[in-house]
Amino acid sequence: MASGQEQDKKEQANGLPVIVRRKLQNSGGSTVVTVPIEWLKQYALKEGDNVLVIANGSLKIIPDDKEIIKRLHEAIGEVKTE
Repeated sequence: MASGQEQDKKEQANGLPVIVRRKLQNSGGSTVVTVPIEWLKQYALKEGDNVLVIANGSLKIIPDDKEIIKRLHEAIGEVKTE
């Protein structure tokens, strides 16, 4: 049987989304969600980096990248940022 990491890689290679359940946690007066360390490595993210959280009927977290923001604007028009 494949480990969780091996299964994630296999699903991503097949073009399938990887879905994991994470628990919201309190940390210093804020609520946070953690992500697997493998994802941080895969997307070249580290503690302190900014990410974009897209709320559009669901939540999606993506790296904060000017090219990604440009493509989002082109694809969906005006994007409300806070």
